Amino acid sequence: SLDDLSPDTLIDDSGARSPLERVGDGALDEEFSVVDENEVGGGSGLDEAELARSALRRKIPQLRAALAHDGKLNDHHRFLLKQLLRQVEHLEEQIAAFENQITEVMRPFAMQQAKLDAIPGINTRAAQAILAEIGCDMSRFATAGHLASWAGLCPGNNESAGRRKSGRTRNGNQWLCQVLVQCAWAASRTKGSWFQSKYQQLCVRKSEKKALIAVARKQLMIIYHLLQTKSPY
Repeated sequence: SLDDLSPDTLIDDSGARSPLERVGDGALDEEFSVVDENEVGGGSGLDEAELARSALRRKIPQLRAALAHDGKLNDHHRFLLKQLLRQVEHLEEQIAAFENQITEVMRPFAMQQAKLDAIPGINTRAAQAILAEIGCDMSRFATAGHLASWAGLCPGNNESAGRRKSGRTRNGNQWLCQVLVQCAWAASRTKGSWFQSKYQQLCVRKSEKKALIAVARKQLMIIYHLLQTKSPY
């Protein structure tokens, strides 16, 4: 089964370190190079063991033993690894094809994309997703607040007899909301940015999730004004 390919099965985990730990030149153990499917555990040389990086290089002897014919990697494991490598290559080809198509479709909106890309926390792919959802013509929204409400980033207004019951955000464009929250998270980690300062201020009196929603709403309002006034960030 696929469980047989777990690290616990193939490699002795004594003294292992987290694959996310950065050491030395800053490389991660999870950053593996692709090995040709015909070379997976294919011989006594086991060149693929030399592809180990960072802290995993201290376990090259264990890797060689696990990949050797007399180790724990048998023909069944090799078959599964070959199929997984073929699947990865196929998915990478599809991703590249979609990325090329998106780049071509977004070419007429390169100027608007560059404006959004200049905002902290928003990269090229996020800018493309945001423009795909809201478009470039902001005349369809009366104000930035209307756009934020349409995106589902405005607090709810559940009040009865003068008592506020809930401030839960309203339903909106879930795809746009997800992208903006991810951008807000990245912006809150951007050193020296206004968004980081705002996030830290809000976290003093609100939860982290509410603070992220507030930062995402600020980002969307800035996007609205940039597209409406056609001015740079």
